[in-house]
Amino acid sequence: MSKATKAAKRPRVETPPSPTDTSALIPVIRRLLDAQMEKFESRFKNFESSLFTKIKELDNDLNDIRAMLEFQSHETDQLKVKMADMETNFKRKDEELREEVDRLATYVARENLVILGLKEVKDENLSSELSKLYKDKLKMEDDVIQRIEYQRVHRVAAAGGGPRPIKARFTRYADKLLVQKNAKLLKGSDIYLADDLPKHVRELRRVQVPTLKAAQSAGKLAFFGRAEPTKLFVDHVLVPIGEQKSLINKLEKSAIGVQVKVGHTAAINVRDNKENEETKLTEQAEGNVLRNREEQRETNVTGNPIRGAEAPIEVMDTRM
Repeated sequence: MSKATKAAKRPRVETPPSPTDTSALIPVIRRLLDAQMEKFESRFKNFESSLFTKIKELDNDLNDIRAMLEFQSHETDQLKVKMADMETNFKRKDEELREEVDRLATYVARENLVILGLKEVKDENLSSELSKLYKDKLKMEDDVIQRIEYQRVHRVAAAGGGPRPIKARFTRYADKLLVQKNAKLLKGSDIYLADDLPKHVRELRRVQVPTLKAAQSAGKLAFFGRAEPTKLFVDHVLVPIGEQKSLINKLEKSAIGVQVKVGHTAAINVRDNKENEETKLTEQAEGNVLRNREEQRETNVTGNPIRGAEAPIEVMDTRM
């Protein structure tokens, strides 16, 4: 093959324009930029689509988590309500059981009487000591004392010094009531009579003693129930522990009102007495004036000389 033929088959290479020929470079640069922009837009659209898909998936996941949390929160609220109801019912049942136990314990010990402050004697016979107490202190008749019978009488341990308390269990409940009826005669002595009550009942009663004393001081009938030993009644009306403070305030205000009324009445009586005394003095003075005038008239009628002109007596009305 000749050199001319080889030269004809060789591809012709386009000679780039010279740097000075800028008009030819602009289309080339534009094509390159357009190609790059197309690639960038394609990649951006793919990235945007992928990002949108991921965000949507995350949003769905968040909605699922939110729904699950709301469901769990609702279940938690329901559990809290159920637990609160269970706690309330448990407390109510516990209180009812406690009251029932207190009633049963009090009923079982209803024939028991605790005697405090009775001196201990060596080789003592407690039945005889109690009979002596009934006769000397409670002023009970011998035939009544002889009819009293016990199931058991013994001393019990107690904290602190002093004689140990005596616990007497009567055979008949009526005999115990008969002894308690005269317990007021022990006032001022060191001997006390008390029911044999459980510790819980004694504590509840101790809390209500101020209300009991306030009601009794106001002249009301206040007492603890026998069937319900922890319940305080005022004028046969149950007063719960939560309402006793307001009752005490009401009784105190009522007592102050009575004192003010009594003081006002006393002041009115003093004023009335003073006015009566002043009125009496005024009437006496006016009577003296009238008598003097009558004496002067009688003197003029009988012709006896009048010893000078007597000045009239002035009467001052000192009444309020």
